[in-house]
Amino acid sequence: MRWAGRAIMEWPGRPSPSSAVHHIHGTRDWVILPSRVKPDVWVQGGAHVLNMSHPLEVNRWIAERLSAAVST
Repeated sequence: MRWAGRAIMEWPGRPSPSSAVHHIHGTRDWVILPSRVKPDVWVQGGAHVLNMSHPLEVNRWIAERLSAAVST
């Protein structure tokens, strides 16, 4: 837990230009506050563990990103 917390707090927030990083974030995340991030998409009412609380929205968003990547 200490390692994960430190990694999150020290992450510069800038992926390398060659990586395809997307950010999905819940509007009710009390661990990583919404006011501190600029995600690609917001999940309304989503908490910190989106894949468990809003799996349909997360899976739909991932499927859309993958579909867009394959079609380019």
